[in-house]
Amino acid sequence: MKKYLLFIFTLCFIFQVKPYDKKTLVERFTNCSCGPCASLNNAWYTNTTKTLIASGSMNHIVYNGDWPAPGQCDPMHLLNQTNNNARISYYGVNAVPWIQINGVVFNTANGASAFTNTVNQGNILYSPFEIEIIAEKFPNNVFNIFRIWTVNYASFCDNGSYIRCRCNIKGRIKHLYIIRSNLVA
Repeated sequence: MKKYLLFIFTLCFIFQVKPYDKKTLVERFTNCSCGPCASLNNAWYTNTTKTLIASGSMNHIVYNGDWPAPGQCDPMHLLNQTNNNARISYYGVNAVPWIQINGVVFNTANGASAFTNTVNQGNILYSPFEIEIIAEKFPNNVFNIFRIWTVNYASFCDNGSYIRCRCNIKGRIKHLYIIRSNLVA
């Protein structure tokens, strides 16, 4: 009888631990006066990212620095200086083009096939939670963006340590005004 109860308990625990699919996040740092960035785009980056985004393999965010040109001339940097500078500082970006794939620096000299492989390798992993972002666009260019978080607490403790997990997620964006998006589609 004990064997049956243990078996049923194990099955219940296994079915409770459901990992969520993970989508790779690519963060690119650039500037409008960056010659190597334009060469990279024309060589392979633009077509490769469009294909990967269209297939649902990755999310892509572009951040614009205020260099290498003297002065602050990049309109996308000027539009959102706080977020651009915060992310540049977070990763320690000191040159463009600079690409982070799931938080790890990607060497652009490796080319399109290495980029695609790195994105696909990131998608093999699973996440203990799922984030769904829903955006509503209103006629006056106002966006209402909200998130749905689904957390699988059991998967946090899958190493057998049975540590009690607590998660507090805060954040709300309402009526975000956007003139031009940093997202590349």
